[in-house]
Amino acid sequence: MSSTKLFCPITVDANHVASRLMLQYYTQRAAVPGTLLIAEATYISPAHCGGESAPGMWNEA
Repeated sequence: MSSTKLFCPITVDANHVASRLMLQYYTQRAAVPGTLLIAEATYISPAHCGGESAPGMWNEA
């Protein structure tokens, strides 16, 4: 690779929801062709989160 840049991931808010800032951050970085984005893991339930501000996908059912 002729040029390598690493950026820290942005975490979700305390309610496990991605913010507009997070969307803008990843949209800007994905705009360059050939960019590989590695994002955070996604938890399957609140009981499996390691702490606050961890991203997750679940519902109340």
